[in-house]
Amino acid sequence: MAGGANNGANNMRLSMLDLSNNSVGFEGFEKLCEGLKCGGGIGLMVLKLGGNNLGAKGGRLLANLLKSRRYQLSSSLEELNLSSTNIGV
Repeated sequence: MAGGANNGANNMRLSMLDLSNNSVGFEGFEKLCEGLKCGGGIGLMVLKLGGNNLGAKGGRLLANLLKSRRYQLSSSLEELNLSSTNIGV
């Protein structure tokens, strides 16, 4: 940007993501996790995934994402809805 102008686009953070009952499935959830790993999860406070069939593989993927300090998701997340996700827990 010319002259160091900043329109604020670089400072925007997603604080809530509600994908409840959207038939996300494991493949869609895998893509979501890729986005969260790229910095999309920084500052995310609410993640609602209820009603999606993530399965056991999705549960493991989420657990690994939350355990990893590298992606900083667990430090900001205050609410996580996994009802009816079939994660096998």
